[in-house]
Amino acid sequence: MRSLRCFLFVGFVALWPLCSFASNAYKAQDAIDRGAFVEALNILLPLAESGDIESQIKIGGMYYNGQGTIADKTQAFKWYLRAAEAGNAYAQGVIGTAFRNGEVVAVDKRQAVKWYSMAAEQGEPSIQRALGLMYYAGEGVTLNKSTAAMWLHRAADQGDPAAEASLGLMYREGDGVQQSKVRAVELLTRAAEKQVVLAQSALGFMYRDGEGVAVDKVTALHWFEMAAASAEPNAQTALGIMYRKGDGVLVDKSKAFVWLNKAAQNGNAYAQSVLGVMYSTGEGIQVDKQKAVDWWLNAAAKGDVEAQANLGNAYASGDGVTVDYLAAAKWYCTAAAQGNGAAQNYLTELLQKEEITAEDGAGQSECRYISK
Repeated sequence: MRSLRCFLFVGFVALWPLCSFASNAYKAQDAIDRGAFVEALNILLPLAESGDIESQIKIGGMYYNGQGTIADKTQAFKWYLRAAEAGNAYAQGVIGTAFRNGEVVAVDKRQAVKWYSMAAEQGEPSIQRALGLMYYAGEGVTLNKSTAAMWLHRAADQGDPAAEASLGLMYREGDGVQQSKVRAVELLTRAAEKQVVLAQSALGFMYRDGEGVAVDKVTALHWFEMAAASAEPNAQTALGIMYRKGDGVLVDKSKAFVWLNKAAQNGNAYAQSVLGVMYSTGEGIQVDKQKAVDWWLNAAAKGDVEAQANLGNAYASGDGVTVDYLAAAKWYCTAAAQGNGAAQNYLTELLQKEEITAEDGAGQSECRYISK
């Protein structure tokens, strides 16, 4: 019936193949919508072979996902490539990503840039963003942050959330663009409202510290809570510190512990260091010297200087561990190497008490900071 209507509307027998083509494309989409992928594939293959780009893309997706056929990424790549070579921006982005990630083909970042550039010039925002990030990192192309910003601007102007977030962070730091905290807040807000977690976290810090906006602890708390709910460790840490200090909220050591524990479990070194202090002193939690040492060891290995100094104290006093003056010296030296004056003073005290000798410390490269 659809074909008859098409024929009568056109009114020319010579145009009947076009109507038949449209009818088949409609039937294929209907089959896909019904989940009848084998039927859809049988309809689409002749259309794709005849050069129909949309059919080529659909077949590429079906081969990639194993719909109506065994999953075959090589066949998927073949059909996407045909559509890409015919100028389809979406397919060009797919081919670029395949070269970027080494899927089906060997990793070739230059080829990725080539295909991304074609798609980006046609206005594909997600590819404009990806291309911008490649220029930012010098990935397959000479590093050029100005060009990166240009592509991110184009994507952000079309509302791409990740591009808005990336560009916002660049404006915040003046990284490849002229620094503008106000512009950063604008872009990060747009991204945060679209649930970009890193933008939410960054906005929390900007409102907390008054970067580009007036200090507003309530709004900072809002954005930290949004990001922390998605397990962003920096936001979780910031929330914990706010509750621990009563910064914009009432002091609540229990909530502080909850958020700092979550952040520590997610690998945030500062949260691990502070959590060690809380376990050591019984702040919002029962005293547990061994857990304090465990968290300090985690944080110290990531370079947290306070955790390194606290470990020195623990080993020097036997607080949660067996007394070990050489281990204490090691951690004091490591902290002193990062400029921690208290750690150097503690190390000097160990030397004066003759718990260790200068020769003991000399075997550790960090101890070149010891005052002789």
